[in-house]
Amino acid sequence: MYHVKLGGILFLHLAYNQNGGNERKLVIYGSEQEFEAFKDYLKKYKKELEERNVQIVYKDSKKFKIELYGYDGEFKKSIDKQNLQIILEEIDQMPMGKIEKMLRYKNFI
Repeated sequence: MYHVKLGGILFLHLAYNQNGGNERKLVIYGSEQEFEAFKDYLKKYKKELEERNVQIVYKDSKKFKIELYGYDGEFKKSIDKQNLQIILEEIDQMPMGKIEKMLRYKNFI
């Protein structure tokens, strides 16, 4: 939870999904080998994913894909390639993502 006062406006950030969590979820579908290879790629984005409160979940599947779920637990985006920049841009365009981006920029979070 963040309490930040900006120009006389108080932002109260309470982000809870249906399961009582306060993180976005990135569900990685693929084989164990694909996921092991993807872990190295994830390390490059560790800071950005942490800043955006993203939890990584792996699910075994024959086809590789990445799904993003918001704070509300709702599905937001699916991609079938290893490109986390697309996911980060999607998060930054979400209503809460815009607020978080501004707070990061102002060094409040």
